[in-house]
Amino acid sequence: MEGKAKTPAGSPVARGKRSLARKSTAVSQAVQLMYPICLSLD
Repeated sequence: MEGKAKTPAGSPVARGKRSLARKSTAVSQAVQLMYPICLSLD
């Protein structure tokens, strides 16, 4: 994988994609935690 990508591994784009993936994972985990709570409030 290292030699194939035109952009270096430490490029802002790659870093942004990685942080975005981490954020979306955190969001989905938060949704899974909050969803039952919201249902029980109803």
